[in-house]
Amino acid sequence: MSILIKAVAILSLLSLSACSVVPSSHGFAIIGDTTEAVTVSNATGTRMGKACGKNFLGLVATGDSSIAAAKRQGNITTVSSVDKQITRLLIMSEVCTIVRGR
Repeated sequence: MSILIKAVAILSLLSLSACSVVPSSHGFAIIGDTTEAVTVSNATGTRMGKACGKNFLGLVATGDSSIAAAKRQGNITTVSSVDKQITRLLIMSEVCTIVRGR
């Protein structure tokens, strides 16, 4: 196989794998499962709510990963912390907002 064909094949695979990559403070990864702190306050709470959105191949994105959706899901009125959970697979990524509070 010629070098040009190999280069085109490699670039094509890399461009497809980048379709579902989500920025993360943990760095670039095609496959990963990380949680990042977004904000925290002095308030305490025992309730937790989670809201997620998904992206498939960079073509279809769906879901509501907002803080408001996570608050509704956990029946939270006062937020004490917000975390972002990122799960990446080759063709799909999921970003979840996790809210804790009371």
